[in-house]
Amino acid sequence: MKHNIKKWLKGWMLVLLVIGIVSCGKDSGTNPEEESPGMSAKVDGKSWTAAATNATYISNVLVITGSAQDGSNITLSLMNVNGPGSFDIIGPDPANMNTATYTVNFTPYTATKEKDGICKIEKLTDSEVKGTFSFKATSDNNASDVIEITEGKFLIQFKK
Repeated sequence: MKHNIKKWLKGWMLVLLVIGIVSCGKDSGTNPEEESPGMSAKVDGKSWTAAATNATYISNVLVITGSAQDGSNITLSLMNVNGPGSFDIIGPDPANMNTATYTVNFTPYTATKEKDGICKIEKLTDSEVKGTFSFKATSDNNASDVIEITEGKFLIQFKK
């Protein structure tokens, strides 16, 4: 009789073990709706991705920078940021210094005209900033050399 109970218990334990393994499955550990931190854009239609990012937010001034492997970088500098919203990139204007610059091969391309671009801050907390951007920038060395930055997005955690 003891032998039958042991077989019966072993059988049920095996069944429960199989059910447990099958029902748990593998958890990927990520939420598909969560974005990874970083910065990316299209530069004249070509994909650009930052290998390193940085963001600072002091006294309502937000500066976001991304640097790619090839040494190129994008910098957004926004004034009067006190939360989510849309900020026109208008170039160097003493009244409102919302600027955007793309630098490649030591050549800066700067948004210089009013409404040359926009940066939309979707989320701004003590720990991170998330948003989108696009702008047209003119070479500081040649006014006829214009680059268009589109589909820009960022999610950057502030360094503490």
